[in-house]
Amino acid sequence: MAHVTGRMIDRTKKLPARFYVSLTGRNPVREWILELPSEDRQTVGKDIQKVEFGWPILLHGFIKKTQKTPQQDIDLALKRKREVT
Repeated sequence: MAHVTGRMIDRTKKLPARFYVSLTGRNPVREWILELPSEDRQTVGKDIQKVEFGWPILLHGFIKKTQKTPQQDIDLALKRKREVT
């Protein structure tokens, strides 16, 4: 814990971030983040820290551009869910 202006600040992670890892050991989320321009990586990193240290907060993960989620995305999400549960 850090001490600032007469009060203690809790520096422990409330919700440690864990990224999806495939059965073959690939980490597509981390790979995607590393491909982003530096400024965008910093923004994503700060957002992840907000979740880890500031939980509970509202988190918006994506912008939906159509009424229907593509079946390919649904299939991928279900596949990954089966791998981690």
